[in-house]
Amino acid sequence: VDAAVADKDRLVFKRSYTYGGKGVLVGDQHSPEQLRTLLTADGSAWVAQRRVYTSSLELRAADGRTVPYLFVLGMFLYGDQASGLLVRAAAHSPVVNVSQGGGAAWAFVE
Repeated sequence: VDAAVADKDRLVFKRSYTYGGKGVLVGDQHSPEQLRTLLTADGSAWVAQRRVYTSSLELRAADGRTVPYLFVLGMFLYGDQASGLLVRAAAHSPVVNVSQGGGAAWAFVE
């Protein structure tokens, strides 16, 4: 916990065994004290992942406005070979998943 809190601004934390964006904490959105309390409050297991900033893309929203969409790229590997990406995007949050309204698409690599 000490190492994770010390490096919090580069990390995203997710409760183990959850889905749908529940329990996701973006490290730089919390003070060290807040984050330590959240990570240790109930004895839950957590996963810490390095946050990688990606470009945003201006896309038209459902209401016709153009807004910046934030992306999450998930690399898929087959053995040691990259087989494609799962691309997710949302306009409202850096935590992007389908259950929170983010769209998903595939990108394949050769």
